[in-house]
Amino acid sequence: MSEPIPQKKLDASGKALPDIRCPVCDGKLDAATAAVNSKGERIPNSNRPKPGDLTVCFYCASERFETRLQQFRVGSPAAAEIAAFLVSHWRIRKARAMEIAGGANGNVRAACLDAQSVLDVERIR
Repeated sequence: MSEPIPQKKLDASGKALPDIRCPVCDGKLDAATAAVNSKGERIPNSNRPKPGDLTVCFYCASERFETRLQQFRVGSPAAAEIAAFLVSHWRIRKARAMEIAGGANGNVRAACLDAQSVLDVERIR
């Protein structure tokens, strides 16, 4: 049995809407299809974009979001690693860098901010 030939979607003036293709996967998009509720009834104005709407291709979005929303466990770096990073990027003594890194408990951002505070104070003296 052959599938029915899909009818063209028409705009308000009766002209056929152009075919739109996804720029990523080249899948055919249909911007005119309206959403329906659980009873199959059309939801009025559901196909009109609203501020903040996110337009996503049904064909390529599932893979894209599936890979982007994966979770990875990343452990905190050791204090020695953070101290080495601080020494290599700023003029800070190794002993002071170890003190800062130890107090940061693996938080690199906190260690960088503390190192910046130390450098600011030393610059003022």
